[in-house]
Amino acid sequence: MAGYVVGIDLGPRCVRATVLKTSLRGYEIEDFLSVEPVQPGPGELQDPQAVAAAAHAIIDTLGYSQMTIVASMSAQSVSSWLIEMPFSDPKRIAQTLAFEIENYVPWDLDDVILDYRIVDGSRDGAQVLAVMAAPDRLEHQLDSLSAAGVEPRHLTVDAAALALLAPDSDEGIAILNIDPDSTLVSVVCKGTCRWIRGLERGADFLSGTAPMGSSAWTPGDIEPLDRWINELRTSLIAAEEAGAPEVEHLYLCGDREHLELLSRRLAEELGVPCEVLQLPAPPKGAEKAPRPDPEHALCYALALAGLSQNRSSVPELRKEAFAYAADSKLQARLTLLAVATVVLLALSAIGMHIAQTAGLKAELASINEDLISAVQQAFPSVPSSALLSSESVMSVMNEQVANVDERIENLTGPKLTPLLALKELSEIMPTEVKVDVSEYLLNNEMIRIQAKTDSFGSVDSIEAAILGNQHFKQAQKSNVNKARNGKMSFTVTIPRNDSSQEDEG
Repeated sequence: MAGYVVGIDLGPRCVRATVLKTSLRGYEIEDFLSVEPVQPGPGELQDPQAVAAAAHAIIDTLGYSQMTIVASMSAQSVSSWLIEMPFSDPKRIAQTLAFEIENYVPWDLDDVILDYRIVDGSRDGAQVLAVMAAPDRLEHQLDSLSAAGVEPRHLTVDAAALALLAPDSDEGIAILNIDPDSTLVSVVCKGTCRWIRGLERGADFLSGTAPMGSSAWTPGDIEPLDRWINELRTSLIAAEEAGAPEVEHLYLCGDREHLELLSRRLAEELGVPCEVLQLPAPPKGAEKAPRPDPEHALCYALALAGLSQNRSSVPELRKEAFAYAADSKLQARLTLLAVATVVLLALSAIGMHIAQTAGLKAELASINEDLISAVQQAFPSVPSSALLSSESVMSVMNEQVANVDERIENLTGPKLTPLLALKELSEIMPTEVKVDVSEYLLNNEMIRIQAKTDSFGSVDSIEAAILGNQHFKQAQKSNVNKARNGKMSFTVTIPRNDSSQEDEG
């Protein structure tokens, strides 16, 4: 059965929507919709109620009984970080990412909604794009959407969704979506979003029509276009410094009035090819599908984000306390069904147990004989008199296995407990180096040390000493910074891989 996915973009000048019709064979474009809100007077800010009325008109026009709506939060309203992790295993990343993010942000992670995507990985580590939203901002956005008649099943970040429009390329590219009051920047490589940013200046600023009360309006002698290009250049440099790939190509979408001029000017100023983005054609009915305008890029990207095959590619902010209500009800129904199933299975098991008891007793007697024989073969020194029942057999086995474990531990040495790890780290530190440890963290996944010393050379000496210990051969240093007082701060992360330690032993 066909379904419908709607991506909606509540812009101040125009509310736009993309409707995709989905089936087992893919999707096709059903329609592109646009409704302009009542515009404010010259120099005035847009009335949110006018935007809500335009969104209501679109939702009422669609009229589908079942549809998946995807909306977004602005990249300006979230905090995003590209995090380097010393391992690439998804389970280990899920368990330790919060500890790593605490090095970057000044707030308690319990006070934000966090989602992330692994954007690049290898045997040596992974890059993770983490997105955090304050609950009050998230609640305000959902309330604003609800007032407009929009109940999104998915809420992502606008700049991250733009990556779904990127052409195939192994090099770093940047997609710029220029709206009236902002510019979205999405750095993409191999179809994956690697870095996002929202700039507070858009088409109105470039035209010199930005309201004086807006955050984009600032007086000055510099031309608006030059100021905008300088901010974009600074953002792309920041992306590269954060670990994103160098941008080799720019693609523009959004406000069509400025795209051709900007593509020429950006190519001149930034020295990379720049062109208007050609939005991707659907896999079904491309020849008959309505053609999107550049202004429909964001709502098209949001609709693509609602497809099941793309859900793992973009951040999801409708989670925890803000999870979609229908999903919560479905989970409750599934839980009730699971409980009923368990009860039925238990009743069936009781009936089967009564019918099979006699046969099981005979089978257990045979198994007991085989078990006694196996124990006598494995441990010839154990007398037959100690193996008269299944309970005595199990007791003997546990005792013998404990003896074997003790001999193995005597050969391989004790496990690395928290106290033993701290003791070994203290003993291997170079005696001529002064180290001031500010944090020592040890859990099942890693050991992390944050400390200060007096020079880069001391940091290298500490790293070499740690790597020389058999338990710490996978140690990695990071966050090496020099403070104003000349002290060097650094972090050492040691993955705890018990299997590799046992192999080395």
